[in-house]
Amino acid sequence: MGDRVTVGTQTPCGQCRECRRGEPHNCDINWGFAPNFPFSLDGAPVASFANVSSFAEEIVVKASQLFAIDDMPPEQGALIGCAVSTGVCASRVLGQVRAEDNVVIFGVGGIGVNAIQGAARMGAHVIAVDANPAKEAVARQFGASAFVRADPAQDNASAAAALAQGHGPIDLVVECSGAVGAIETALRCTKRGGRVVLIGMSRSGAQATLPLEKFVLGGEVIATMNGGALPDRDYPELIAQARDGRLNLADQISGVWPLARIDEAIAALKAGEVTRALVDHER
Repeated sequence: MGDRVTVGTQTPCGQCRECRRGEPHNCDINWGFAPNFPFSLDGAPVASFANVSSFAEEIVVKASQLFAIDDMPPEQGALIGCAVSTGVCASRVLGQVRAEDNVVIFGVGGIGVNAIQGAARMGAHVIAVDANPAKEAVARQFGASAFVRADPAQDNASAAAALAQGHGPIDLVVECSGAVGAIETALRCTKRGGRVVLIGMSRSGAQATLPLEKFVLGGEVIATMNGGALPDRDYPELIAQARDGRLNLADQISGVWPLARIDEAIAALKAGEVTRALVDHER
């Protein structure tokens, strides 16, 4: 009672086949897709993605979703359960990044900056790619050693070749934008035996072309929603790294809006003006 906590986004049952196999992220009721919800309205269930309800003033969650943050500022703690854990673990867990790797990160947003610092702090050379030139300063702040402005007019094969020639061999790509063009470029620019981690969520019905010849001689394409993070394993360590300065959370927060001005926060996010926009219910 009274502990300051951050709320995780995974809600596995802990009993099904996938949970028993140590793969709770594959549980059918993970991310809040539970058969029963604690609240209803007019006889219909009130669902909440990941059982978090980000814009609700009060929430009911599982005890397993809560992780103590002690004296960490709550604005920073709020980032752990999604953007921080997803981005950092995409590079470190699924990407298996190593020192001296050449790593390309597509999309310098909330998840992208954490993929950048997750790789950079392991000693990798990070190349950030974004269509917004203003994102260069942000990318470098979190550890990118190079920045490439994505050109929508350039075909994907040429963009991939330019990345490989200018910054290769590329060991790992983490795609955080969900743009089909970025995904197809990511799939084409890695070295033989390279690894591609796909995080960005595309529009419903979107399709990308997979260049099969690129993977005949080896390589991996891994799709993920959370970067391979396991809360019990990873959240305490991420919280510790943030508290002692090994992870930069403070500079991810571009602004804090009261709930009454949430439309402004969303507009700023859509315009690419923020890294993370927070909503404070007490303002």
